[in-house]
Amino acid sequence: MEIPKASSISKVTAISTGLPQLDKVTGVGGIPFGRVSEISGKWSAGKTTLALQTIAEAQKQGIECVFFDAEFTWDNTHAEALGVDTNELGVLQVPFAEEGLDILLEVARTKKHTLMVIDAVGALHPREEAEKDSGSRTIGAQASLIARFLRKIVPLLSMNDHALLMLNHEYEAIGGIGVPTIETSGGKKLAYHRSMWIRLSRTGVNVKISDRIVGYKAKAEIRKNKLAPTERQSCELEMSYMEGFLAAASLFDDAVAAGVFEKRGNLWYMKDEKLGFEKKVKDMLKEQIFAEKIAHEIAA
Repeated sequence: MEIPKASSISKVTAISTGLPQLDKVTGVGGIPFGRVSEISGKWSAGKTTLALQTIAEAQKQGIECVFFDAEFTWDNTHAEALGVDTNELGVLQVPFAEEGLDILLEVARTKKHTLMVIDAVGALHPREEAEKDSGSRTIGAQASLIARFLRKIVPLLSMNDHALLMLNHEYEAIGGIGVPTIETSGGKKLAYHRSMWIRLSRTGVNVKISDRIVGYKAKAEIRKNKLAPTERQSCELEMSYMEGFLAAASLFDDAVAAGVFEKRGNLWYMKDEKLGFEKKVKDMLKEQIFAEKIAHEIAA
């Protein structure tokens, strides 16, 4: 048997998150195909929102998507507000984790170039645990289930060019020397198999219109990356309760960092062209033609 050369293996491609700054810090342009990726964070950090916006971007490219709603919290209205075509999205809601994971394995075997999202790892309910009464304990069942699933699906992701995005909750645990550490559900095998780990956290800064809070600032940090040397790199994102993470705000920050926009007094300029106050410029960036112009200037 002749062993193929490394040069014959295709380069990793990715699905854009729709957020230019985040795509940049991933080093590959977003969520990679052929690999396991994880987005973790505490409650209300924006994990599901970011996943849904990534699905919306994938659908624009004609990529089939499957969403395993292990939390049973799916909301069509919210998803559609973020740009998801719910008529084209497969949503799994099954009582036992094994059923949903087996369906994902079947998708990975029979289809190509699919984005699969699990929301969330901590909500996966093994049959062994579900069939016991509430007072019984089943230690390690979930981690063992996830480990078996990942061993099966990882080669299928690579061979059939799928992307698996796993959302995960964070909690604090006490380490060996009494220092709190950040832990996630799913056991050590998930940490081993993931190629990219994006951690979302709130910065503590709220976004306001007058005195009304309409969103918040979040930090996205690359905590593991086997695809590009961007580990520990981060970016700041702006979340709107109505629109999700704002691509216009991300593009604005990218333009400022690249020197395309310059602030003089309270106003922003592009070279000698006066653009106006920050809010006006971000509203301008919601227009596709102007956004594409700025993206071209950033890349130049």
